[in-house]
Amino acid sequence: MEEKHSQILGKLIGKGGSRNVYEHLFDKELCIKVASNKKAIYSNKTEWSIYKNAPEHVRDWLVPAVFIHPSGEYIIFKKGQKVKELPFIIPDHLKARDTDNPINWVTINGRHYICDYANYRFDKKYSK
Repeated sequence: MEEKHSQILGKLIGKGGSRNVYEHLFDKELCIKVASNKKAIYSNKTEWSIYKNAPEHVRDWLVPAVFIHPSGEYIIFKKGQKVKELPFIIPDHLKARDTDNPINWVTINGRHYICDYANYRFDKKYSK
């Protein structure tokens, strides 16, 4: 799917099981997760839905989602810096599978955010 959207994709900055993450070609403060299969399209749509529907006390901890392609083939987020360790205890309302893994966190302007939240237990609660 990357070829279809190459006009906005910058350098590859991350790889997951079924999504690649690129720097936005024109706005270096954004990143783009591109789906490689139907499961990844579902993950993109789930992250978009969670971000848009989560209550503020949860959304404040989620890396901001900016745009999703209508098909779900890609989703654009604010880009953060990866962290090596979490310098705080995760609040109870955010505890879910892998939220304690630093690989799923970034910092933006000194604040910590969860950057991969499609498969957390709270997805059923906040996605529609």
